[in-house]
Amino acid sequence: MKQLIIPEKVQKEMLADFMSMGETKGLIGGYCEDEFPIYYANEEMALMLGYDTVEELVEAIDGKVIHTIHPDDREQVIKDIGGKYYEGLTYETTYRMPRKDGSWFWTVDKGKVIRTDEGKLAIISACYDMTSFVERHKKLEEQNILSQATINQISGGYHRCSLEEGHPFLYISDRFLSILGWTREEIKTIFDNDNKEAVDIVSQSVPGRFDFIFMDIMMPVMDGLEAARQIRKLNRVDTKEIPIIAMTANAFQDDIRECIVAGMNAHIAKPIDSKKIEDTLQMVLNQKIQ
Repeated sequence: MKQLIIPEKVQKEMLADFMSMGETKGLIGGYCEDEFPIYYANEEMALMLGYDTVEELVEAIDGKVIHTIHPDDREQVIKDIGGKYYEGLTYETTYRMPRKDGSWFWTVDKGKVIRTDEGKLAIISACYDMTSFVERHKKLEEQNILSQATINQISGGYHRCSLEEGHPFLYISDRFLSILGWTREEIKTIFDNDNKEAVDIVSQSVPGRFDFIFMDIMMPVMDGLEAARQIRKLNRVDTKEIPIIAMTANAFQDDIRECIVAGMNAHIAKPIDSKKIEDTLQMVLNQKIQ
């Protein structure tokens, strides 16, 4: 095998992102051709994969970089790189790499397309062994499971929401579900899907199934105002009376008036907390009693 040489400047650029990680880093590169014929590999890459020399590594992978990627991950890696190669293209992807002993480990691959002295395009990948990160993540997951088991023992309900638009649920305790009388699937469907699906769920439900409805105003297919109108138009007694509460960041009087005109009973301005929900529900219940 001929000596594979890559400019020192390129090596420094490729490894720069990993300097603070304190883990084994390796460089490997292949020509932008089918199965990525080997262009370069450094000693760190050989050692990371369990080989004594670069030559031993190249022989083990039959001179093709594609063989350093788990078969199940190859399609996604190619998608992450992109369908068109050009000088200066950069990418980041993750996949499993094989060790000499037959085991696999996850790696972060930050790559760049360069032009070689031969005038060909080649991909150079700087790879970082994610093993320690994955192990730490598993431990955190185990701790999270234990904490969730503890949460399920408390008398009150508990849930966690994302800060993303729509605030989808991240976690819902069993006690929270028990208080509301819904299954985990029902509550995620009702709150995490589009309002059109919420209208369909209400229309197909047994009369009296829901005690109240929280309606997000800003949704892509059907906004909360139209959803409230459609629920009120359903030919059922319960949908004429069930409290519908708007949830929106729009808190001007005109916005609140629109919600009431659409058939809603109350309005909660985002950000939402448990105190706002409790106060609003109490207000709606008092209105029903009166």
